[in-house]
Amino acid sequence: MAAGRPSEVRLAFLSVLFEGAGLPADFSRARFTMWAAKNGHLDSIRAAVVAGGLTYEKEIHDLYVSSLIAEALLKSDPTLTSASEVRDLLQTQFPP
Repeated sequence: MAAGRPSEVRLAFLSVLFEGAGLPADFSRARFTMWAAKNGHLDSIRAAVVAGGLTYEKEIHDLYVSSLIAEALLKSDPTLTSASEVRDLLQTQFPP
């Protein structure tokens, strides 16, 4: 834990909680996963990743460049119209 850096201590604590809840340890990726679940996109994203021969746990590490996640989200969310719009959403809503 980082002495004198309360925000880093909080993030370290959150990462332990996230992992315990089956979420990615990284804050932005955990937030994305919770958002996708809340909005009904997570099952289709997981299915697309598995169909692509990967696991969600590994692919989420490439969240900002994953074509599998971007395509699945594009198909799952009718408000999104292009892959670049998906990437913009990921960068603005879930910044690294």
